[in-house]
Amino acid sequence: MFIRRAGERREMDTESKELLLKHIKKGKYVSEPIFSICKIMKGGDMELFAKSCCDRIEEGGLRDGVHVFRMKPASRGLAVDAYGLKLCRAVLEAYLQPEYLDEIEEATQAHSSWIININNMLYALRRMDKKSLMKVEPEAFGYKASSEDYDDIADIFRTTLRYRRFPLNLRPFAERLFFTCCLLAEYRGPVNILIPFAKGAWDMWENDGRHETGNGTYSNALWRFLASRGGASKVHRLQGDDLAKYIYLEVKAYRKDKWKEINHIKHKSCLEIENRYKEIKMVLDAIGRLTPQKLQQLYPVTKEYDGERWGCKDYFYTMDKLKQWPPDNPIGTAQEVACLLWDYENEDLEIMLLQWLNVVDDLKIYCNVNGPSDKFHDLLLKKGRKEA
Repeated sequence: MFIRRAGERREMDTESKELLLKHIKKGKYVSEPIFSICKIMKGGDMELFAKSCCDRIEEGGLRDGVHVFRMKPASRGLAVDAYGLKLCRAVLEAYLQPEYLDEIEEATQAHSSWIININNMLYALRRMDKKSLMKVEPEAFGYKASSEDYDDIADIFRTTLRYRRFPLNLRPFAERLFFTCCLLAEYRGPVNILIPFAKGAWDMWENDGRHETGNGTYSNALWRFLASRGGASKVHRLQGDDLAKYIYLEVKAYRKDKWKEINHIKHKSCLEIENRYKEIKMVLDAIGRLTPQKLQQLYPVTKEYDGERWGCKDYFYTMDKLKQWPPDNPIGTAQEVACLLWDYENEDLEIMLLQWLNVVDDLKIYCNVNGPSDKFHDLLLKKGRKEA
């Protein structure tokens, strides 16, 4: 929570509290600040070169649909968030003075960190049960409150409780429904993905319509593949070659295209972490439907044989550990897949394991969600592995 001094008394920042209360009532996260490349160029008296700058950003493969994206689907104008500005820094420096960019970067990063902190509080409030809210337990909120802050925290908790009840809880539902209906009215795609589109539109309301499409060979191929199979919500129905294609494209996209590592910022968004966890879990769940034998066909164990000499994994180590898994039975849950990958020597799958470890640790550290991390480490110990 943002704290400032008022005389000798430390109190919650009034602006932060007001913004938090406003979005508790709206039932919606605070929109992450975005910045138009054209306006940034205009501020540096280089407006005439805005189009060529956007074109260079596109050609450089920097538009990822998350941090760098088009203002509108049919528009060539680009917008960035705080991290997207860093990604585009090298291109922007060809047009703008470094001192001007330093000022913008510092201001955008500070504002973005503030919004992330507010959203993380909203995330924590949504996870709290009625009992914790009524008792006013700041620890459950994930915030070490001083005695001076207690009244502010109590006010936030009371407001959260009040807006969970009928009829005040109808407002966010109505706004979300209206947003979804507006997107459906503009839908012109195939009928077979209408329901997945509606579900996606319902979820997009949280981010004011922003969603990741990816920007790379494998990400684009994955998007086309899923669209032809009824969307991401139908992944659990994929079988045979379709399942193998989905896994191949996802693993390659995470290695080559997707900028999902969020270690680039000091303050991490719990909403982004949770979405990333769901996406990676969906991939591991799909891998879990394969047998160990089929996994070896898709991702052969790396032919390195000197692991004993250097004290690391190699072909012999992996093949020995695979004996613990029935070769003709599905691997199982995402947790079990991660446990198997812990011993598996293959570069593509090692990247997926690192993504998984990163996101479950982020859930635990930043979002106070211990379940996935604890279950994974318990399973490792059960399998007789030593934790890293």
